[in-house]
Amino acid sequence: FLALQIVVPRQLQAYYPIWWKNLSQKKRNEIPPCLIGLLHHFIVVPCALYFIIRYHSSGVLMTHAQVALVGPFSFAYLTLDTIFYAFQEARIGNFEYIIHHILAVWVTIALTNGKQPLVVSFVPDILACELSTIFFAIGWILRNTSYKNMNIIKSLEICFAITFFFTRIINLPIGVLRMWPVSEELGLARYPLIPIVAMQFFWFYKIIISVLKSTKPIPISAKEKV
Repeated sequence: FLALQIVVPRQLQAYYPIWWKNLSQKKRNEIPPCLIGLLHHFIVVPCALYFIIRYHSSGVLMTHAQVALVGPFSFAYLTLDTIFYAFQEARIGNFEYIIHHILAVWVTIALTNGKQPLVVSFVPDILACELSTIFFAIGWILRNTSYKNMNIIKSLEICFAITFFFTRIINLPIGVLRMWPVSEELGLARYPLIPIVAMQFFWFYKIIISVLKSTKPIPISAKEKV
């Protein structure tokens, strides 16, 4: 992931020089981690959804060996995103992402070393949350290109809100409640799950506010000025 963080900006600048030049420095810092994140999400999300569906259909849980494969991969991505995105947001006074990422890294390390079946099987519930991020990231990237007026962006944002609700507001808390009786194995790392879940509700509240603002009718006086 670190190698990609070095390579991706250079390739974007080489292949799309005019577009890259017209971007603000903030966007230049944000787009590469966003693209790299999509690589992570496209790999782990299908795996997570497979194990979630398998658990609900046949009761089969994810094994420790399977978590040992995906855990370090997600840890590496989270570390990269913490340094190149969350930390940069904190520098301009937006601390919610750095708090979330630090807690998520802590929980990821603990879950990777978990042994209890219900603890291990909680990993897909966390990874599935990135499904909503896929729709958000693609739409956000398109908004920063010449395709920013495409109708598909609105569809991506709707998909983002819907998948956010089902993966983060419904499935994630259910996963925490299912795992909590045996979560002593995680030690202190189980307690960050509470603020992590709470932050999902806070972000969903912000999504609802954003949607309401975007659907608010334009006053007649404002229309006349256009």
